[in-house]
Amino acid sequence: MSIKTKNNHRQLKRQDGLTIIELLIGIAAIAAFITAVLHGYATYKTGQRVKDHTEDLVQISTAVENAFMAVDRSYNNVSTASVVAGRVIPETMIRAGVPYNPWGGTVTFAPATITTAGDAFTITSNSVPAEACQRLAEKLAASFKILDIGGTVIKDETAGDPATATEIQANCGAGVTAVTVTYQ
Repeated sequence: MSIKTKNNHRQLKRQDGLTIIELLIGIAAIAAFITAVLHGYATYKTGQRVKDHTEDLVQISTAVENAFMAVDRSYNNVSTASVVAGRVIPETMIRAGVPYNPWGGTVTFAPATITTAGDAFTITSNSVPAEACQRLAEKLAASFKILDIGGTVIKDETAGDPATATEIQANCGAGVTAVTVTYQ
């Protein structure tokens, strides 16, 4: 065998398969792609949950207003139990007689006072994760008079205190929290 033939034979052998480095680069590229897809899906799912929950809370607040103001002319009798019994909550939110938000936290209702006793009510969505809190708070701030995140009032329309993105971000950044809105 000539030297030229030996070199060609070695080159052919070397080109028969993938090297370990090529294989690792391919696996890393696939892993990066899967990670990007999963992150995009998680972001989409959070956005969809926020949108759905915001729509549910706005619809529920209108239904509670219709149910309680028509009969009592106040919200003094609003409670989680009375709202569930009055069937003003979508069935998809109720498990074993308790309303839940899309993140598995409970949703509670109570009478509130803005000017006179029972002239408003609160809806509290518990266990809202940080990644959803900011989006949810921003959407709810547009529809409700008072917005409270984790016990801190972020917006109070009755006192001329608008919600700011900085306040929302600071209070939502603390982790899983409760978001409370007041409806009048």
